[in-house]
Amino acid sequence: MAINKGITKQELAKQYGISWRTVYRTLKTCGLNTAKQRYSKDEELLFKFARSLFDGGFSKLQVADYINQFKTQKPITNYE
Repeated sequence: MAINKGITKQELAKQYGISWRTVYRTLKTCGLNTAKQRYSKDEELLFKFARSLFDGGFSKLQVADYINQFKTQKPITNYE
């Protein structure tokens, strides 16, 4: 039997003290699939980052821009 891993929308709403509608809007702003049942740890971290920006007073457009910049950054592989 496989164990479902990841966090659900209901769990996100409870953890962050927000409505399901706010969860949906945050997921959408992050560019995440809103139809998924569960979200990975990486997706949850992206959600958390977005929520911290919203809580800091950033607009939806600003948050989306930050998320897009974050997603397109290439990891540093050469430290020379």
